[in-house]
Amino acid sequence: MVEETTLNDFISSTTETLRIITRQLGMIANSVDELVTGMSAGFNGLREEVRATLASTWNDDLQSTSDPPEALARPFSHSFLPVKTEDDLRNLEVAAAGDAFVTDAKEHFLSKYPYERYQGNGRTVLLRLIDDFFTRHFISGCLWTGFSVTDERKIAFRKYRETLRLLSILVQQSDPTYSYERCAFDLKNLLQRASKRSTRVLRVPSARRNFKPKKGKENMDNASVT
Repeated sequence: MVEETTLNDFISSTTETLRIITRQLGMIANSVDELVTGMSAGFNGLREEVRATLASTWNDDLQSTSDPPEALARPFSHSFLPVKTEDDLRNLEVAAAGDAFVTDAKEHFLSKYPYERYQGNGRTVLLRLIDDFFTRHFISGCLWTGFSVTDERKIAFRKYRETLRLLSILVQQSDPTYSYERCAFDLKNLLQRASKRSTRVLRVPSARRNFKPKKGKENMDNASVT
């Protein structure tokens, strides 16, 4: 009788324990479902964010394959630009010594010459910047040292170090390998070629000679037919 009571108590206790375990397993299952649902929602959100980022990057890459329109460029207007006279160049030299002017120039030209877009092609950017900053007529009146073989007075560009520094900084945005020394070297050669072109004398073609018929031919044309 005692053994039967002990067995019944054991079975009752075991049954209650199983119920508790079952209830706890159910709670765990619900928590797992909630966790999976939350993770799924988070994953979906992350996936959409990644898609949006990739789409934005793709559009930026497409836009960077061509030169952005001027309307997108930061306004950069100054009375001495483009440089037409030596006074304009002096004003540019003074402005280029200021950090604010350099920052504005970097932001303005970044739309035309994006970061590392012209890696290894800094000379190309320099040539375009020369066209942006100076008129061709003015450049033809400059030399690196200012001395000309024809004794013609030229503007010594090497004196304007802040302007040179500005040009090299702007080029380095698109080509970080382009040093100040390289910029000065290329600009020196550019000025020399521009000066030679401006002093080159174009050969005037000789006038076409008037054709005169030979005397015998003229007499034959004027002779009357009998």
